Amino acid sequence: MKITARMTVSALALLGAALPGMAHAEPAAADAGVAQLDEIIVTASRRAGSSQRTPQAVSVLDGATLADRGQDQLADIQLTAPSVTFNATSNVGQFYIRGIGNSFINAGGDPGVAFYNDDAYITDQRSTNTGLFDIDRVEVLQGPQGALYGRNAVGGAVNVISTRPTGTLEAAADALVGDRGRRESQGHVSGPLGFANTDARFSYQIKDFDGYTKNRLDGQPGAPDRLDGQKSHAFRVQTLTHLPDEGSLRLLFSQYDQDDNGAAMQVVPQPGVIYPIQTINGSVPSSDPRSIFANVGETALDVTNLNAGLEQPIGDNRLSLLANYRSSKQRFINDCDGTAFAGCQYFTTTDSDDFFADAHVASPDEATLRWLVGATYQDNRVDQVVDVQTPSLLSYLDPTAPAAAFWPFHYNGGGRVKTQAYAIYADARLRLTDIWAVSAQVRYSETTKKAVEFQHFPFFGVNIDGFHNRLKNDFLPFKLGLEGQLNADMLVYASYATADKDGAINLGALQTAPVRPEGVATVELGAKTSFLDRRFRLNGALFSSDYDDLQISQVVGTQVALSNAPRSRIRGAEIEATFLPTRGLTLGVNASLLDPTFKRFANGRVLPGLVGGPVLDLSGKQLPNVARRTLNLNASYDFPVSADFDASVGAQYAWRSRVYFNEFNDRSNSQAPLGLLNLNASLSPTDGPWRLYGYVRNVTDKTLVSGTTIYSGLLGAGKAVSYAAPRTFGIGAGVRF
Repeated sequence: MKITARMTVSALALLGAALPGMAHAEPAAADAGVAQLDEIIVTASRRAGSSQRTPQAVSVLDGATLADRGQDQLADIQLTAPSVTFNATSNVGQFYIRGIGNSFINAGGDPGVAFYNDDAYITDQRSTNTGLFDIDRVEVLQGPQGALYGRNAVGGAVNVISTRPTGTLEAAADALVGDRGRRESQGHVSGPLGFANTDARFSYQIKDFDGYTKNRLDGQPGAPDRLDGQKSHAFRVQTLTHLPDEGSLRLLFSQYDQDDNGAAMQVVPQPGVIYPIQTINGSVPSSDPRSIFANVGETALDVTNLNAGLEQPIGDNRLSLLANYRSSKQRFINDCDGTAFAGCQYFTTTDSDDFFADAHVASPDEATLRWLVGATYQDNRVDQVVDVQTPSLLSYLDPTAPAAAFWPFHYNGGGRVKTQAYAIYADARLRLTDIWAVSAQVRYSETTKKAVEFQHFPFFGVNIDGFHNRLKNDFLPFKLGLEGQLNADMLVYASYATADKDGAINLGALQTAPVRPEGVATVELGAKTSFLDRRFRLNGALFSSDYDDLQISQVVGTQVALSNAPRSRIRGAEIEATFLPTRGLTLGVNASLLDPTFKRFANGRVLPGLVGGPVLDLSGKQLPNVARRTLNLNASYDFPVSADFDASVGAQYAWRSRVYFNEFNDRSNSQAPLGLLNLNASLSPTDGPWRLYGYVRNVTDKTLVSGTTIYSGLLGAGKAVSYAAPRTFGIGAGVRF
């Protein structure tokens, strides 16, 4: 599949020319019983409104649809939303939207896509991918969101929204079994408490499966049997109290616990470099992506969340208050050489406390001058320790040393980072005519990070504690927009938006100069329309982003340090379409074309020894961890099997062009173009409370690299590779009351 920029731009231009006529066209002859597409309500502009009347690119993933497909991880979002990539490595998941994300995964850095859970910003990157259950929807906001969503929303924002308590009694329970010992269950009970005008909802999820990567050392003391499995349980309790004058108070408590063998990280030596363990005793890593040598393996994660939200009218306006506290603890241990040799271990612990508060007042939606003003406050503390122990070749330090001579590499570093941030923001929209409106958003924010670091490197006599580091950033991101509601079914818009990402502290590296903040400025043109009696929905956008000071790892002297890529540019196009051609059949397609390119950047390679490799001019190279082209297709068909039973079948195909995992665009460190096929089906009585369902993920059993981590030159400059799941299936039964 080859799609050129000229083809895509030309297609969008023709589409734009055709849209007005199509929007006014009379409905084609069709089945009288074909339903219209449902209106989708989003909160992307900090107030509830129709997605089709929101002048920005927003993708909405329905929670029930995700559940039917067996998609309950954040990584599954990329299968449905355009311009989205999710990379996973070193037990950390990273979103990239429109080419912007973050490759620095340690404490002290920030994601490039702001992640929200029930409207609360989450900072800890190591504890966000805890699974999706009892979810109403996921909103994906493409493009910079610095004015309304604040710090670190340079690529966009993702908001996972839980299903709210109901005013009528309902309950559901599901149980599922599958391959590799898969046993899962989830359910909920929701309804009025019977006092204090309060509704409540309790939901849970249990996951237990053995994993899809075999350990060749199974049976040895301390060695796990399989990796990439999961053993977790979670629950959520909510109350929703209805206050006078249509106000409400929502309280939420959730708990997530996971304790299993952790993720497999396949070690792959760098071509042309002899791996240290191989030189010392002849041990080599497995070449099979579905088996590994692992002497150790463990992931333990504990996440507690408290969330409170108040909505209360004040005259004609509406006050919204939100407070969220989140505590997480993670322990991750893995075998870092991938061989039968028991001398290499990577160990990290991360302990985080995160407080977020937001308050804003919004005018009525129908006002000629619609406005919103608010403020946020964030207070975050992260403690992190990274410990790596392994033998390394003495020849990396002294070229005259015997080939098999080794020295004990032991690095122990980390520390504590405290982050405080506050912001004030405003949004205004002025309706000029019945068709046209202009808007403006602005935010002033300040962030302070303070770190106390330590680094122990016994072989070199390094034993430093109490190293202090600090940075302070202030930003003024803004957005200017023009929108035109040409008719009831067609919106066009144009915007110019900026966003910033905080500077980073390279915790444990004792890097005296914190890396500079990132900044992005984006021009976007878009259109949203429905036609054929609202059975066909088509949205498209063109954008161009200037991306400054991308934070990236770089070899400087004797260590790997954080640095900035001064200038990058990302141009792209997106399209989303949904069609109801006949009764029960839904077709969907979304696609994106990106040109994510370094405009000015030079970097050095990681090579064995204390000195980095040659510095290369990388101008013109593709930005790492993103695909130039994506295509997602989906189809579902609901139909009666008999007078008493209904069935549903669905298919989803997701294709990505090549993704490079480093800035050098090495094909040996990339994922080649690849498409994944998923299937799902269900059967239920027409008026009955139960259903049977099942799914098959990755039907053709493709091997997909989801991310890599490059090792220090002192460890041979190898890499650890993470793979997505192979073909998996599940068969379940559920009951609704």
